[in-house]
Amino acid sequence: MKVRFSLLLLALMSTLGCSGGGSGSDSGSDSGNDNSSNVGVTQPSDEQRATASRFLSQASLGGNMAMIDEVARIGMEGWIDAQMQLAPTYHLPQVDALIETYDGNEDFDEFMFRRYIWWHNAMTARDQLRHRVALALSEIFVISDRVDELEDPTSTSGFFDVLLTHAFGSYEDLLLDVSLHPAMGIYLSHVNNRKAIPEQGIFPDENYAREVMQLFSIGLYELNEDGTRKLDGNSRLIPTYGNQEITEMAKVFTGLSYGSDDAFFGNIEPEFFEPMQMFESYHDVGEKRLLNGYVIPTGQSGLQDIRDAISHLSDHPNTGPFIARRLIQRLVTSNPSPDYIQRVAQVFANNGNGERGDLGAVIKAILMDVDAIDIQDDPGRLQAPMLRFLHAMRGVGLKNARNRFYSEGFELQIHTKQHPLSAPSVFNFYLPDYQPNGEISNAQLVAPEFQISTDTTVIGLINLMRLLTFEDEPFESFEPNGEITLDLDDEVELAEDPVALVDHCNLVFAHNSFSESYKNTMLTAINSLDDREERARMAIFLSLISPEYAVIN
Repeated sequence: MKVRFSLLLLALMSTLGCSGGGSGSDSGSDSGNDNSSNVGVTQPSDEQRATASRFLSQASLGGNMAMIDEVARIGMEGWIDAQMQLAPTYHLPQVDALIETYDGNEDFDEFMFRRYIWWHNAMTARDQLRHRVALALSEIFVISDRVDELEDPTSTSGFFDVLLTHAFGSYEDLLLDVSLHPAMGIYLSHVNNRKAIPEQGIFPDENYAREVMQLFSIGLYELNEDGTRKLDGNSRLIPTYGNQEITEMAKVFTGLSYGSDDAFFGNIEPEFFEPMQMFESYHDVGEKRLLNGYVIPTGQSGLQDIRDAISHLSDHPNTGPFIARRLIQRLVTSNPSPDYIQRVAQVFANNGNGERGDLGAVIKAILMDVDAIDIQDDPGRLQAPMLRFLHAMRGVGLKNARNRFYSEGFELQIHTKQHPLSAPSVFNFYLPDYQPNGEISNAQLVAPEFQISTDTTVIGLINLMRLLTFEDEPFESFEPNGEITLDLDDEVELAEDPVALVDHCNLVFAHNSFSESYKNTMLTAINSLDDREERARMAIFLSLISPEYAVIN
């Protein structure tokens, strides 16, 4: 039985009664927004554009016509290569500049500054692939601003910069820097984690030791290279670790506290501009017996213990298929085939040059795999609400006199229960193996994003799209920047020809997947309006609430 998530979403919307341009930028705006170089270049075919549009729904935070044409001209691989050469657009320096500018000004809440910069960079940064991958990584290596100690805007913005730095780098380096970042130290409580003093009832906190294995590297059960679970001689699952391994791993992460010029162990005032620092007298220097007989010898420095443990996890045979499946789910499809996972895991094991854990090679393998491009048998992936909202704004574009697109993001969070770096727990917004009851579970498929697709959030997202398209309210106002509105110039010009307007929206938002019936429904609604701007807004709104936009097929 072949399940199409889009049909299921359409049924849900029906049950609930829910029928019914380049982005403004500065010098750091999206590549592909300037069409001046296209003079004399043969325009891509409709098929090439549709393929490019679908690809950008996987590889960016949302494509527009200029980006679609760029990918169609130079090809997906060429675009990936060009994107990987771009320098990262970091968040922390911009957040720090806002703090310095508005320090002491009670009209502005510093907590919002990292959100302002996150949304601004999402709209304008040229390194779209890097930001898309970093967002995916943020849902694997989870921290959250819902924790009081992480309300400091430098905490989450600095952590996201770590993900940006390593998005195409070494997995081992990423895991090490994640482990040493003070925001993770706070979130999973291994900052100020001290060695055992049994006579005083003091033992190392085991929280990070557990999650670095379960969620960040090897998972709960031993895996084959294709991601399927191994079984013992009695057809039972084989755990990757037990309580003893957690206890031993916890010893590795003792002795860390905040780093600064006047650092000391036990400091409770976070310093988010520096990685955590090792204080040897609080570190357990004894032998640590980790996984599969691996032993960290006694007497090493604390940081060497951590490096050895991280290297051990990176080299574990589970890590390649485990990380491959997580990234494929976030970028391409909810239900990757075992063959797809195995091909990516093999690239994780060896990038072709003998290097293990090359995330740049892994990301390229994921996006260029035949299963990512040939979708005949794929049931699809429900796009997360924040990705749908981002794509909506990027697909149309925003205008602001200062080219600053700051948002608090609370409207999105209130309506959809989702916002970047604001997950409710270390398990993210949804579980990778979540199965909604009914046709999807009966088909033995998973649909993670459906876990937050309730009657409330489905209607909430539609209302948010209505605010965006009809009332120009994508962002909360940040007074120094002035009003932000949709850039409807291209759509208003196309509105003279309703068919052309529908075709444009179909391509940008749904990679030409609208049914003839839905296109006719859109035309009927558009033709009932005389004003071209009203036509443009109606076409965009109907596109954004369509099942074909919600689900990548």
